[in-house]
Amino acid sequence: ASSLLRIGHTPIEGEHKDAVRRATEYLCSVVEEYAKPGPKITDLEGTPIQAKLGPLVDTAMTAQYLARVLPTVPTSDPLHARIDKALDKCLAKLNESQQKDGSWNVGGGWASVLQSSLGCSALEYAQAAGKPVDRQRLEDARKYNLGNFDAKTGATKTEAAAGVALYAFSSSMRANAAQA
Repeated sequence: ASSLLRIGHTPIEGEHKDAVRRATEYLCSVVEEYAKPGPKITDLEGTPIQAKLGPLVDTAMTAQYLARVLPTVPTSDPLHARIDKALDKCLAKLNESQQKDGSWNVGGGWASVLQSSLGCSALEYAQAAGKPVDRQRLEDARKYNLGNFDAKTGATKTEAAAGVALYAFSSSMRANAAQA
């Protein structure tokens, strides 16, 4: 659904609007139905993407999608309210799980720096969609991600990047994108 949304298909318009709407309704249902406390939005564990990026990647990616799709759905459409509420729930879970250093490097994951990058992006997308985002949390997330690469020396911090400099570099560049 994210790919379709990025190329202009929304739950309201575009050749694939029905598929995007169904995907959006499904994601809203997943978030709405998950009643457990904590940072997750599903009990599904051990997926390949979770193993690589970390167990909170589902929350971050869902928040990103919901924040991107929210402005495309008119407030008169009942789906808008569902997206808005599900996004709020995801953002609360992201806020709860953000570490003091600004990362989301929790629960394992081969390259959790990418999970942190996605969490930062989710906050930025939510802010762009008009959601109130804690400025300090966003600043801390950006600072963490930016700190994974030193442009002056070319040094990367790869501890949370599975030893892969490209992941640390990508995290840093992504955090700089909104400011650039």
